[in-house]
Amino acid sequence: MFVLSSFDRGDGAPAESRHRRDDSAPAAVAAAAELTEDDMERERRLAIFKDNLLYIEVHNRGGHSYTVALNQFADLTNEEFRARYSGVIRMPEGEEGPEAEGDAPPPPPPPPPHQAVPAPAARPGV
Repeated sequence: MFVLSSFDRGDGAPAESRHRRDDSAPAAVAAAAELTEDDMERERRLAIFKDNLLYIEVHNRGGHSYTVALNQFADLTNEEFRARYSGVIRMPEGEEGPEAEGDAPPPPPPPPPHQAVPAPAARPGV
């Protein structure tokens, strides 16, 4: 990486330009790449947050019987929220549960429908 530097001689003459080699460039580029990934994720989360905020504002102006508000999940998409919090238990990748192997027994049949039981006959005098 080369850095262009200018030096003012103080006499009003145009600044003199010199090129010098910057040997810290590989480390700086690697550090910038790491920051870029974090920055990209931060920008993505911010965009999701803005979309969710717009949804909230539009919904709350819509005359519904309820309102919605921001919470700790405001930077998640619907798909991310469902994947994390829907209660579905996912097997770790590469592992299969008994259902996948075909070893799980079939579910029991539903119980027979209930039949109406006739009411006891009314007995006179009781």
